[in-house]
Amino acid sequence: IRDGENLNLIKEWESARGVELAFHPSGQILALGLAPDGLVEIRTVPDGELIKTIYTDTDRENWDGPYGDEPDPRGDSVEQIKFSPDGKYMLTRTDGEWKVMVWETKDWSLKYALRKDEPKSQVYWAEFSPDSQSVYVSSNLPLYYPAGNEKSGQPVPADQRAGWISQYDLSNGQKIRELRDKSLLGCYRFYFSHDGQKILIEGVKKINDDSNSEKMMMSIWELDNSSQLKWLPRVSIGARSIDFFIPYAAIGGDSGNFSLWKAETQELLCDVDLHGRISGVAFSSNGKKIAVGSKGSCYLFRVSE
Repeated sequence: IRDGENLNLIKEWESARGVELAFHPSGQILALGLAPDGLVEIRTVPDGELIKTIYTDTDRENWDGPYGDEPDPRGDSVEQIKFSPDGKYMLTRTDGEWKVMVWETKDWSLKYALRKDEPKSQVYWAEFSPDSQSVYVSSNLPLYYPAGNEKSGQPVPADQRAGWISQYDLSNGQKIRELRDKSLLGCYRFYFSHDGQKILIEGVKKINDDSNSEKMMMSIWELDNSSQLKWLPRVSIGARSIDFFIPYAAIGGDSGNFSLWKAETQELLCDVDLHGRISGVAFSSNGKKIAVGSKGSCYLFRVSE
């Protein structure tokens, strides 16, 4: 843990292999996901004291909480940890399967887990809404036939595939609505604008209704007018790290290139080669600066036209 002002080292400790981490909005708590056991360590900041170990996985099929007993402490990698903006809840997502659990930070108890929408569906990404009222989850029907099928590894026909985002009430885990579009064959990572009005999505677009042709693209969903997506064919795709602050989308990938776009007009504002895989991008709270992590260094850019 380092000081945010001068980057001086405050605390260092050895731990099992980490996969994902997140700071509580208060800055006083760090959640660290550990592989391959499906564990999350809750530690104090800055002293690193362990205050709770959470088991995020279970062997029960279609398990749905809360239950009186804790989940089975045998699991898989924690792929996502997120705190709600108000700090009251934490979500965990494990293994790319439908294992999204919401925890209460007052005592780190399990509030609920989310069921599968459909038997063959698989969750890909989960986020809290900026107003801390909802959980959004992206789901897909498979793009390829699973292992054990006689067509294993082959693409599933477009008319048997779909991607969508489900919105759940954070207070009780009940589904509020689904965002669906007939052109969306796959829905992966997504990012809220800081005002909570729009979502930037990585998705697979069906090119037309007469063929199975498709293309990976970025798109925007306006939550107040969710009848259709706005596809952005010019904005770069395949990125490792993305952040969205209307009207800008910041994108960094394995190639080492960091780019800044005016998302909806698809205007490229800058493209910088940092000569190392981009591991993270993040706007400041006012959208005036962007931090970019690359090859062990952190770069800070001003946002200006």
